[in-house]
Amino acid sequence: MTMKPNLNNSDALFAGARRLRRFELKKPTCETSWGTGRRRRLLGRRKHRALERILAICACLSTVWVCSNISAQSADVPAPPQPPEDYARIKAEAQRMEKDAHEAEKTAAQQQEEYARAKEDVERAQKEHVTAFAPSASVASFGSSYSMEPALGDLPLMRILPRQPGRALVIRSSDVDAKAQGQLEEDLSVMSHILDTTVGKKFGAEKGHGTPMGINVLFPPGSSSIPSFNDVYIEGYGAVFMLNVSFPLLAPPARPTPEKEKPAADSTWKEAWQELYGTRPAESTATEPAVEYSEEKVTRLKESLLEALKNATNLRDVKSDEWITVCVFGNGGGGHSSKKATVFKFDSAGTGEKPQPQRPVRAWAYAGDKSGVPRATSTMTIRVRKSDADAFAKGKLSPEEFQKKAKIAIY
Repeated sequence: MTMKPNLNNSDALFAGARRLRRFELKKPTCETSWGTGRRRRLLGRRKHRALERILAICACLSTVWVCSNISAQSADVPAPPQPPEDYARIKAEAQRMEKDAHEAEKTAAQQQEEYARAKEDVERAQKEHVTAFAPSASVASFGSSYSMEPALGDLPLMRILPRQPGRALVIRSSDVDAKAQGQLEEDLSVMSHILDTTVGKKFGAEKGHGTPMGINVLFPPGSSSIPSFNDVYIEGYGAVFMLNVSFPLLAPPARPTPEKEKPAADSTWKEAWQELYGTRPAESTATEPAVEYSEEKVTRLKESLLEALKNATNLRDVKSDEWITVCVFGNGGGGHSSKKATVFKFDSAGTGEKPQPQRPVRAWAYAGDKSGVPRATSTMTIRVRKSDADAFAKGKLSPEEFQKKAKIAIY
């Protein structure tokens, strides 16, 4: 028997609708299943990841393609042509560098030749000294007067030279070790020998006039021609080398014209002038005839000494701002010089001649004069900076430029 719902009872109707609704919600369907929703979400995530990977790969491929196109285009573009002035400048620079290299090689070869010649001169001088002094020397004197020093360079040079007093004078105002002192004395001796050899080779032996080869090579102590020291070093000033030649370095004045006899009233004045500035009777007569002054010979002497001064770059203990001075004494051809000499003052330019008062003036003897009047010694000084000698030795200064920088005085 089927029961019909009571439509008049609203509460019962609402209760039935609620039960039906709960039944429909609990009914399992494919659309409302929780398992199907989870799979959909997982598939969506996988699709997103795959899409991201695809997009990344496409971006990489696009970047590679763009870069390859850019490099291909840049390789096809030719380099801009170089301006002609830049090419000429680069070519000139390369030629200049090549020329400098050739000049450096030439300078090095010249220095090696000069070093070899100086070494030969030293060896020859050592043999001469050994021959001259060794036979007369006793064995006991070798303890103080002779020394054995290392050979110069690769040549077996034996230095058995007498250490004569006054050979080299070093004046210092500060302490220095013995090694530096020995090096300085050795350098001074070598430089002095080079100057002696240079003058001797250029002018040779002067027959009947002075010492052999026109110079006094050894300058023995007690010689009256020049001081005992032929090479001197003064700290703060520099090195001084002294030579002696047998010809005059300064032209004598014109022959005095014979004066007429003056009245007797001037005799007092004449006697006073003679006592102050006149020449006195000669203490000794000249033993050899006088040599005529030769300007050409003095010029050659000056050029030879300036050329030899490039070797002053080997003076190790002489500072670059110190001076290298060469003093050449001309003895007037073997005549004796007066014991009283005139003192001259020179200005900064190295010129000017002014005798101090109360001093006898210079006495001259002319070639062929046999009056017995003492001949005067003429002096030539050449002074250069050590830095200029270094530049001249390295080829940075020409001989003409080096001569302009040198201070030369003849008096």
